[in-house]
Amino acid sequence: MKNSLLLSVAATALLALAASPALAGTITVIGVGDFDSPTVVDFDNLGQNEDASNASSSVTFVGVFGDKLFSPAFAAPGAATAANFVDGGQQINPFSFSFDGFSVNRVGWQAGTNAGDVVTVSLFQGLTSLGSLDFTTPTGSGGSVSFIGLESDMLFDRVSVAIAGQTGAHLMNDLQFDVVAVPLPPAAYMGLGLLAGLAVLRRRRRQLAAI
Repeated sequence: MKNSLLLSVAATALLALAASPALAGTITVIGVGDFDSPTVVDFDNLGQNEDASNASSSVTFVGVFGDKLFSPAFAAPGAATAANFVDGGQQINPFSFSFDGFSVNRVGWQAGTNAGDVVTVSLFQGLTSLGSLDFTTPTGSGGSVSFIGLESDMLFDRVSVAIAGQTGAHLMNDLQFDVVAVPLPPAAYMGLGLLAGLAVLRRRRRQLAAI
């Protein structure tokens, strides 16, 4: 009875460990020049309040829209940026974006923030959290345009951005990222080896049957 109970407790612990939603990745701050061959998404042609997902065929945004009201701060005349609000109204906080069918190890963008804002950027692979970093806008700046950039030693496919501060508003321009080919896991290589072995075995059987 005692052994059965211990096995049950051990199984429950292993299940809880397997279902853990977080991994300890190493995330560091990077600058514009730290990217290898970045893909850049600009929002210049978005209409006012247009879904930012329309600016890219490979990135899906949630809670991000085209904005031309505040874009003169760091965009070309007449061009749009992306914002987590519509017409200066209620902010979507946090907002997020995900990479469609691929993973990256670096991401960054030109950010427009209010003085004293703390921007928390969290990285995910699927539903698994890899960690986060905080970026703080100096107080007394009245507003700031700066580069937010992160690199992770673990691949990620989704980014969540939360803002703590005056209004929770955030502007984004020139999103860039480095695309990384995802290597096959060891189990996949084992499976490929097994298939190759079965193919050889079938071929030998056919050869023997033909003798």
